[in-house]
Amino acid sequence: PVELVSFTADIFESKVTIRWTTATETNNMGFELERKLGESWEKLAFIEGMGSTTKESNYQYNDDFKYQSFTGVILYRLKQIDFSGIYEYSDFIEINVDFTPKEFVLYQNYPNPFNPNTTLSYSLPVKSQVELIIYNILGEDVVQLVNEEKEPGRYKVEFNAFNFPSGIYFYRIKASSFVETKKMILLK
Repeated sequence: PVELVSFTADIFESKVTIRWTTATETNNMGFELERKLGESWEKLAFIEGMGSTTKESNYQYNDDFKYQSFTGVILYRLKQIDFSGIYEYSDFIEINVDFTPKEFVLYQNYPNPFNPNTTLSYSLPVKSQVELIIYNILGEDVVQLVNEEKEPGRYKVEFNAFNFPSGIYFYRIKASSFVETKKMILLK
């Protein structure tokens, strides 16, 4: 029911942009975009189709690796699904990427302000001994979230402040010679 004209992937910074164009569509409910990083395919998103049309239609999806490190070949394919539930897979496309971080970065926690959970993220360009510590407003360390050697990559750490009082807290990372501190607010 769908005449696929093109299906491509391009890299821009830490994103893979997947684009596809259809010449015509008949009873097209939409597309499941699937990705394969390792052994199995995973669904990334469902993109609604145009139903029935004889006009060219363009689609796009950004696969963001900002907080994820990956180096190697990524495969993408489309699962086109019509309104009766019948589906058909496109051929896959592949793209070779290197999303290893190029610099040390400590990102702002999210959400901020938070209650009681927040996520702290950081990037390492080289293998490093990493310390990630939470401090209260008096500069006293209240919890050590990370204290181990880590491979290059992007990491996320969940912080649950259920047992902590409301207020301003700081989190500091030490990784190799990189040291950075950021502020976060716990509002209960």
